[in-house]
Amino acid sequence: MECIKKLLLSIMPIIKYMVLNYVVIFLGYFIYSLFGNNDMVEYINNYSIYVVLIFNIIYLFVLIKKYRVHFSKSKNIFELLLLGVSFSLFCNMIILNINSSKDVVEVNKIILIISSVIVGPFIEEILFRYILLGNLKKFNSKIISIILGSLIFSLMHNGIINIVYTFLLGLILGVIYLKKGKITDSIIVHSAANFVSIFLTGFNNYILLLSFILLVEVVCILKRSYFKG
Repeated sequence: MECIKKLLLSIMPIIKYMVLNYVVIFLGYFIYSLFGNNDMVEYINNYSIYVVLIFNIIYLFVLIKKYRVHFSKSKNIFELLLLGVSFSLFCNMIILNINSSKDVVEVNKIILIISSVIVGPFIEEILFRYILLGNLKKFNSKIISIILGSLIFSLMHNGIINIVYTFLLGLILGVIYLKKGKITDSIIVHSAANFVSIFLTGFNNYILLLSFILLVEVVCILKRSYFKG
């Protein structure tokens, strides 16, 4: 019972963030409707991303200040970037092979990059690794904390394929973060993975093979350098 209570307290910042996101979206729609347009679908498709982005930028600074998040310089930027890129390429090729093609949302690419590659990874890494994982490891082993944190991270996404993908990504991010306790490192991997996902729309055998080779090589390099000691 005590563990459940601690778990609920650990995920409370995430629940708070998600609730605020929905509140902001509907508040934006209310303001949007005041100008004579009550088309919810048009608002969600064309304007909600801007509302959410502005909210997330503000909320990011609130999180940094409230939890006194420190972003130290990473010594393995290149390797971590390659890890995110190769993992995302490999997984997305498998996903695209299963689904043939994925739905492409017509969104301004610059806004999408700012949202998914810059702001999103910062907020999610602070919430899921810095706060959640930091709390979970206080009453669990590192392995259980990483698995549990990754499961919670994945369940915040829609669709079984996305859940599996984000669970695996969460495992990698959790291991990276707990190894040296640097939130910057997990952000780099997360951002690289998201960046690649934006531009992939079709399956390619050569990319699948090359990304697998690259992923294995990067893991070996990190094992010799990043994870030594």
